[in-house]
Amino acid sequence: QAQMEELAVKIAPGKTWREVVEILKARHPTAEELPKVAEKWMKKAIDFTVEHELVTVPMAARDARIRVVTRGVLSRTYPFGGYGGMRRTARGFTGTYLVSPPAEWMSEAQAEERLRGNHYAWTRVVALHEVVPGHHLQTVVHTMRPLSAFRRQFYSTVFGEGWAMHCEELL
Repeated sequence: QAQMEELAVKIAPGKTWREVVEILKARHPTAEELPKVAEKWMKKAIDFTVEHELVTVPMAARDARIRVVTRGVLSRTYPFGGYGGMRRTARGFTGTYLVSPPAEWMSEAQAEERLRGNHYAWTRVVALHEVVPGHHLQTVVHTMRPLSAFRRQFYSTVFGEGWAMHCEELL
């Protein structure tokens, strides 16, 4: 909390960190812009990770596509974005990055809250969490290498979310 207060002073002198968060939330893309913004940050995260050799990113893991979710159950359960899995292609694996602009069923107030939650700063973090160096890279690497008998039988979200959260801190 002390670090957040220190940073708030640098961003907006005289404002608390909570006020700065509200300022950031007010700076968000429109519903139409959100998929393009998410794609931009996704590509930048891949390029940055590869260029700076933060982790090894095999060629097979360097492709991902945006899927916009505005209706159905996913629009209710993915308020920011998510990893939608991958599919094999001739060049490797294409990841699916689910992006959640306001859904068709939302009221105007709910739509605005969804956009505030997908503000520019957060969209940047979600992209790297979900694709590279996050979940997509992790999934491709696990698919490409043989897993131990233990890993084939047991899964913990600590493995998946732990890695993606580490990537947030790393970048």
